[in-house]
Order: sequence, then structure tokens, then C-alpha cells
Amino acid sequence: MTVIIGIDPHKASHTAVAIGRDEQQLAEIRVRATCQQTAKLLAWAEPLGPRTWAVESAGGLGYLLSQQLVSAGEEVLDVPATLASRVRVLGTGRSNKNDPQRCALGGHRRPPLPRTSFG
Repeated sequence: MTVIIGIDPHKASHTAVAIGRDEQQLAEIRVRATCQQTAKLLAWAEPLGPRTWAVESAGGLGYLLSQQLVSAGEEVLDVPATLASRVRVLGTGRSNKNDPQRCALGGHRRPPLPRTSFG
């Protein structure tokens, strides 16, 4: 089973939510945006097995984190903010609290999204 991990990046912290094929939340974590962010996220995600990271705005605010994940050998999708917001509007709630889950859902239900490459 491949897990999709949605990440809502911010300046001070990143929130990640893992969902399974049935789109049910499996786990959630919030990490501070520091030099240890990638190691903490990878350690948290390890027990989840094969995974794909869906980072909102991987070319913008999520750029550094996306590049760090790609450099660690992870598969990373760029979820445009417009797609994440569309999933938010079509969902039952409008709370920003669920943004990382909406990124994961956007990555799961996606039309083909661009994969992030190093560089």
C-alpha cells in the first residue's frame, strides 16, 4: 500500500498528514522548520512504508523541504495551491487545520502532478 503524505509548509513549521488508499488519515505530525526538519519527517514516515510526498507549493514556500526530501531519495509531488484550495472548498469543512490532509488528497486524486526534481 502506498501512502500519500500531504505537507502544508509554513515559515516556522510544517504539518504533515499521511493517508492510505482509502483516504483515511493514518498519522499526523508537526515539525519546526529547522535544519532537522527532514530527518524528523523521514523518521516519522519510515514505519508507514512506501510513500509519496505531496507538498503544497513545492516550488514556493515548500521549495527547501521538497529539495531536501528529493535529495534523500523520496518521491515528491508539487501540489499547486489552487488544487489544494479546490479540494478544501469541495470538502465538508473550510478549516485551514486540514490543509495537509487536503494536500494529500490532492496528491491522491490528482491529475498527473509534476514530480519535483533536484535543482
